[in-house]
Amino acid sequence: MLDQLSMSTARPSRAMLLQDRRTFETFRVWQVGTIGGRGYDAVAICMPFFIAGIVLALLSVRALDAYALGEDLAAGLGRKVWLDRTVIAAGAVLLAATATALAGPIAFVGLAVPHMVRRIIPARHATLLPLCFGFGAVLTLAADVVGRVIWPPTEIQVGVMTGVLCCPVLVLLLLRGRRM
Repeated sequence: MLDQLSMSTARPSRAMLLQDRRTFETFRVWQVGTIGGRGYDAVAICMPFFIAGIVLALLSVRALDAYALGEDLAAGLGRKVWLDRTVIAAGAVLLAATATALAGPIAFVGLAVPHMVRRIIPARHATLLPLCFGFGAVLTLAADVVGRVIWPPTEIQVGVMTGVLCCPVLVLLLLRGRRM
């Protein structure tokens, strides 16, 4: 029953997308992710949420260090588990939502980058988080540039390129079977 409802809801949406070529192209590009074509107005709308997410993430570094030892030990150190989880989750949700609103669903960056950075530096979150932010941005930009120049005049979307670049890292992590 639920699948029939979803299909009947999807049909009119698909028909509207196919009628207008520009709308379809915008949807297709957003569906795989892109960092091009956004104006300052979209960035300005998302900026307060981005700043709030960054502030919450940076306020969470001590809690993240404590939870790296285990939840029971963190609680024994005086951490308020419910409050810490709420602040950490709110920061992560704000940052992920802002990135998705601006660029679409760009795959694997948030999963692979922390593991890449953690291999380079110690696991203190006060240094790990800012480096992950920077390295994630550089990796996304590099994937976009490679996607634009690899097969001219066509362009491979950044979401596809980040999948190509980050997927081997995640596969290696799975094959090693250990936490980094």
